[in-house]
Amino acid sequence: MARGRELSELRQARLRMTEAYDRKQEVSTAVGIVMERLRLSRDQAFATLRAEARERGEKLVEVAARLIHAAEVLYGHDGGSAIASQARAPALGNRARHGIPES
Repeated sequence: MARGRELSELRQARLRMTEAYDRKQEVSTAVGIVMERLRLSRDQAFATLRAEARERGEKLVEVAARLIHAAEVLYGHDGGSAIASQARAPALGNRARHGIPES
C-alpha cells in the first residue's frame, strides 16, 4: 500500500513539474516574440508582458499563450522567421504605456 501511494505521489510530482516547465516555455516564447516585435531587451519584454497581465487581471502564462496563438494565426506555424519578416507593429499596445522609451 505505502509503495503504491509513494508511486502515485511521484507521478503527480512529475506531472506538476512537466506543467510548470511547459508554462515556463510558453512565457519564454512570448518574451522572445515581444523582444523581436518591439526590439526590446529580455527584461523589458518580460516587464511588458507582466504589465499586460496585470492590466488585464490575467496570469502571465495566459497572456503568453494568447500572444503565441496570435503570432501563429497571423504568421503561420514556422516560428520566428515569419515573425521577423513582418512589419513591426506593436503586439501589446504602445511602448510608452508600459514605461519603455522609444528607440
